[in-house]
Amino acid sequence: MAKPTAASGESTPKAPRVPWYERLDRIFYPILGPSQVGDPNEPPPPPIRTDLRCPLCHNLMSDHEVKRSTVIGRLYCPPTTPGRVVLDPTGSRGEEQ
Repeated sequence: MAKPTAASGESTPKAPRVPWYERLDRIFYPILGPSQVGDPNEPPPPPIRTDLRCPLCHNLMSDHEVKRSTVIGRLYCPPTTPGRVVLDPTGSRGEEQ
């Protein structure tokens, strides 16, 4: 049997081109299964802590100035006030400054 040619007016339909990720998905889906999105009843993660302390002066990081204008960022500690009690890294009361 002869193949139809463009001269005869009939054209063979082309199979749609499948993206590479679809082909990869067809291979791995039977093995790995659907994506793991987690438990919908799971509670949300805890909020990010905003009371972090500076490792140098033990004041709140929100009181500090961070400059990122260069490749290496700079951290500027706030000036200390006399009589201010600062917590040390263990959370106990430290000496007065």
